[in-house]
Amino acid sequence: MRWEISAGYEYVHFHSAPFDANLSGLRTGVAYSLTDWFALEGNFVGAWGGTVFSPGGTTKIEEISGGGRIYWNRAPRRFSTWAHALVGGAHVNPQIARQSKNGLAVQTGGGVDYYFNPRLSFRGQVDYLLTRLYSDTQSNFQIGAGVVIHF
Repeated sequence: MRWEISAGYEYVHFHSAPFDANLSGLRTGVAYSLTDWFALEGNFVGAWGGTVFSPGGTTKIEEISGGGRIYWNRAPRRFSTWAHALVGGAHVNPQIARQSKNGLAVQTGGGVDYYFNPRLSFRGQVDYLLTRLYSDTQSNFQIGAGVVIHF
């Protein structure tokens, strides 16, 4: 099967000079396999947290990225392991005075898909997240779990 669509829960730990935040949200993705071992991938992550500044500094991060995925093994095995590298953009709240809320986002990481049948699997993944926001570079991580539909 060449296409897959995924959705699930995402936890993002975001540490920057102005604030730290633990955020929860949604990850969605689509991938198209060019070969048995390589796919093109696109992801969107939207995660929200609590208030970091008073008044009204509610935290959120939105990431959109694309890149490649390499598979080590694929179905019909029960488990499929993979790694990916994605580049895109990030949008973060709250805004800091005279600083942009938008910047570069780079994700590298990997995961495991557990196949229930050829069309449905559960996914667990961990990513290192590098962002360039607030005129500085942040090194963070995100962890996700969800479902994947293969067709």
